[in-house]
Amino acid sequence: MDMWNQEKEHLETFEELLLKYKVKPTILKHFCEILGFMLGAGTALLGTKTAMACTEAVEMIVGEHYNNQLRETMNLRGYSVEIDYLRKKIKEFRDDELEHLNTAVNDWNSKDSFAYNIITNIIKDALEQFGYAKEFK
Repeated sequence: MDMWNQEKEHLETFEELLLKYKVKPTILKHFCEILGFMLGAGTALLGTKTAMACTEAVEMIVGEHYNNQLRETMNLRGYSVEIDYLRKKIKEFRDDELEHLNTAVNDWNSKDSFAYNIITNIIKDALEQFGYAKEFK
């Protein structure tokens, strides 16, 4: 499955889980969607390698986020089919994201992009800070 379809599957799965368990998404959800689109479109305007540098930076942070979520599920007491399903999906999606990172680096040579270090560091730093901000409701 290609990156686009994997990302759509991830989104659909998490939206279904939000509805099923009556979890409210962050109030910043729409802002995240707009920002994500602008980031992707903006780096794409600088060329494929720069778009892939963006992908690399994003997937690195997302992979770390999934690992943190996985650790959190390990702290849950007891066993349930729901928790087992969630762990399975988190692992699957994390692996997909790391595959995207590897594709960006190995297949698209993201490290050869325009201003690679500046772009990836800004994106990673911004995503880390934004991740902290989303925790406050």
